[in-house]
Amino acid sequence: LESGEVGRAFKYFREAIRWNPSFYPAHYNLGIFYYGQEKFDKAIFHFLEALKVHPQGSELHCNLAASYEAIHRRDKAKSHYELALKYNPELIPALLNYGGILFEEGEKKKAELCFKKVLGLEPDNNLAKQYLKSVCS
Repeated sequence: LESGEVGRAFKYFREAIRWNPSFYPAHYNLGIFYYGQEKFDKAIFHFLEALKVHPQGSELHCNLAASYEAIHRRDKAKSHYELALKYNPELIPALLNYGGILFEEGEKKKAELCFKKVLGLEPDNNLAKQYLKSVCS
């Protein structure tokens, strides 16, 4: 979307929430918007609101986890990556990010499993290859 379109979309999502405070698509998209603007507290708020409507949304949990990770709340990030993977065990961004946290926490075997799973799904995933190389060295 171009700049003017983003502004209009933002306005419509905010208006939609005024009419229906539990409108999932508006909260989810506002969360994405705020994450992109690095306004992580606002992104978290909207992702949490969206979770009230769609608690099993794997991508939603993954985006919420990434938002928590951005503000150094690794505990919450880790738990939401786990939920994302519970609902979709093949969600590549969750596997990569969760594996990264596990690696940083010294859980190399668990991290290795995450990265190998990514490569099983996407054999040319360079990020998984780099992570796996780090884990095995």
